[in-house]
Amino acid sequence: MAIGLQNVMGLYRQLTEEWNKRPMEKKKCETLLNNLKVALTEHHFIPTTEGEASKQEIILARDVLEMGAQFAIFDKDLKGFQRHIDQLKVYYYDVKGGIADSAMMNQFLGLYLLSLLAENRLGDFHSEVELMSLDTIEKDPYLRFPVQLERCLMEGSFSKIFVAHKNVPAPSYGYFMELLAKTTRAEIAKCLGRACPVISAETARKMLFLDSEADLKKFADENKWKKQGTSFVFDTERNLVMDELNVDAMDTDREINVADHTALSYSDVAETMLSYAKELEKIV
Repeated sequence: MAIGLQNVMGLYRQLTEEWNKRPMEKKKCETLLNNLKVALTEHHFIPTTEGEASKQEIILARDVLEMGAQFAIFDKDLKGFQRHIDQLKVYYYDVKGGIADSAMMNQFLGLYLLSLLAENRLGDFHSEVELMSLDTIEKDPYLRFPVQLERCLMEGSFSKIFVAHKNVPAPSYGYFMELLAKTTRAEIAKCLGRACPVISAETARKMLFLDSEADLKKFADENKWKKQGTSFVFDTERNLVMDELNVDAMDTDREINVADHTALSYSDVAETMLSYAKELEKIV
């Protein structure tokens, strides 16, 4: 083994020791992880030579990237996690080098699928699923979990999304489930604001799967909902026009003039409102 690689292995052992400490020193682990990734660039994240040293480099680089992905989850850094997985997919799918699959591979791929759902990136989600065999997905709990959630979303079975956090296949899924719940509520709220001119607060709370009036008040305040008595009121036509103009509907100061209103004809408004209403009817 080259001396340089020995030094990298030494850094890796230090990181592992710090990582396993409870409580973990976040700053120290972050520094060691960054130093290790820089050191590994000198030994090729993707080795090009054959032999035992190359296999060691592959395993080491893969392990470091997996620790980086775990740290990103710990740090609630969605984009950082996805960057690590994008690098790891090279090792999972392309650069095998005669080594066994990582024991963490399916868990990380399942987490990646869940992160895509949380961002409502359904096209990317389906592209990733196509790289996997149906048999593997059905047999592996880490992969099966996000695929089942995606089916629930497509069916409008949103209640299953909000109770699924009780049955996650690993604690690491918790962070992404929080993000998915937030995204799902945002989609429901969008439908409400475009299909329901008036809705009672209690009905809105139930449709958003919020536990209390305090949670509903917080959500309504964050989304600048207008309340009259015990109901919320929405300018549904304005919201639909804002959609057509690709303007944030929360921008309550945005002036909508006559020309803007012609962005949608009355028939378009009726048809679009009906489509949102149908989406709401699917929610169970």
